[in-house]
Amino acid sequence: MVSPITSTARETGSSTTGFAVFDDTDRLLELNAALFEGTDVDPGALVGQPLRDVIKRMLPGLISFDGDAVEDTKPFIAKMAAAWSQSDGNPIEARTADERWKLLSCHPRPGGGTAFISVDITE
Repeated sequence: MVSPITSTARETGSSTTGFAVFDDTDRLLELNAALFEGTDVDPGALVGQPLRDVIKRMLPGLISFDGDAVEDTKPFIAKMAAAWSQSDGNPIEARTADERWKLLSCHPRPGGGTAFISVDITE
C-alpha cells in the first residue's frame, strides 16, 4: 500500500516534487524521475537497491545536506541513511549541484518502510 503522501506526490505530476518508496528492509520499491532531475542517474536502475546504495548515487548531485557539505565517506552516508530512517517527517534542507534548494522529508508507510519526498524550494 502506498502512503497518502506518496500518492499526492505522484498525482501532482510536478517536475519539482520527487519521491521514493522504500520497503521495511530499506530497499527501493519505486521512485519518480524528478528525484534525480539534473543528474545523469537512471532512476529505473535503482529499483530494488538498498537505501545506502541509492544515497551513494545521489552524492554527486548534492552540495550540502542538513547544513553539512556532502562527502563521499561511510560516516556521511550513514548520517544520511539515519536521517531518512527516522521517518519523523521533519524536513531537511539540501542544496543540489545545479544550485537548487530541496526540502527533504521521510514518512513512515502503514505497512512498513518509508516514503521519501523531495520538493524543490528554489525561488
